[in-house]
Amino acid sequence: MHLPESLDWGHYFRGCAHYQRNDLEDAARDFAAVVSNPAAAHGFALLHSTFGLAAAHQAQGLIEPPSAAAAAAVKYALEISNPAMLADVRAFEAHLALLHGQTGEAARWVAQVDRNIRMTPMPHFYAPDFTLVEILLAQGTPASLEEAAHLLARLHEVVQATRNTRFLIEALALEALLHDARHAQGAALEALVQAVALAEPGGVIRVFVDLGPRMAALLHQLVAQRMGPVDFITRLLAAFPAARGPALASRQPGLIEPLSERELAVLALLAQRLTNKEIARMLNISPMTVKRHSSNIYQKLLVGGRREAVAKAAALGIVYAVPYPHLPMAADSLIASRTGA
Repeated sequence: MHLPESLDWGHYFRGCAHYQRNDLEDAARDFAAVVSNPAAAHGFALLHSTFGLAAAHQAQGLIEPPSAAAAAAVKYALEISNPAMLADVRAFEAHLALLHGQTGEAARWVAQVDRNIRMTPMPHFYAPDFTLVEILLAQGTPASLEEAAHLLARLHEVVQATRNTRFLIEALALEALLHDARHAQGAALEALVQAVALAEPGGVIRVFVDLGPRMAALLHQLVAQRMGPVDFITRLLAAFPAARGPALASRQPGLIEPLSERELAVLALLAQRLTNKEIARMLNISPMTVKRHSSNIYQKLLVGGRREAVAKAAALGIVYAVPYPHLPMAADSLIASRTGA
């Protein structure tokens, strides 16, 4: 009798797992299975699958689908007259606005949102309280940073008390950004090491990538200082797109055809001077697939090999270039073995 709803919950939870592991196509497929059958789905599974589908499309660089999904969520919340759901939808719209660089729209939501953080579990895909902290951090004023610090302390208490590892990772990552904004570099890296250590066993990636370029810069500092699991941090860095937001293609200047998300991931690992086998292991693909992606990268960059590709990509601002002293240990050892050092 309840089999359709149970299947929808299964698709929802699997979609959450796929999303956090950065398996975006699989995540979108699972979330879409719930969204496409609204009559059978539980209300919260439907709402948060809509959020998940929008987030997956956003991460894939699509423009219209996230907006369409948010509009559908608004319509659903209004139809069932559920104020709590509608509040979550408005928060998610502010989250999308921040990702799109629409800071004015995000600030308007912050100005009227309830600041009360309740001691309740956060079992769903999306938690609005974290969007409030993100926007306050993005504003970057002394007052907004102070408020973000207060809210984060409360959120940290909540997720620890409810043993919510997924959102504890996000709380720690946001604490790292807060310390960084306050120029407390040691505290920033310490919080980030804790977040990465919690994320590694489950392969949680998107929490970090969705926080954008400032997070990537902090992760590079972990690599440079040999802090944390360097192989996993390299995987995290490989998942960052060249530029945050939906207009990925327009932000790759000098290219006739933009690099795909997967090609950007391969290029980021090429910049770490890893072999095709090592890249394949980190991205869970075959060495032949890495070779094919590399060939496509060289054609699009109009270069003859990986060294030229990395140099040109760094010059264009498409990928982070990490010099030899900042390489992960695994890559350092590999280089040493090749040179006899």
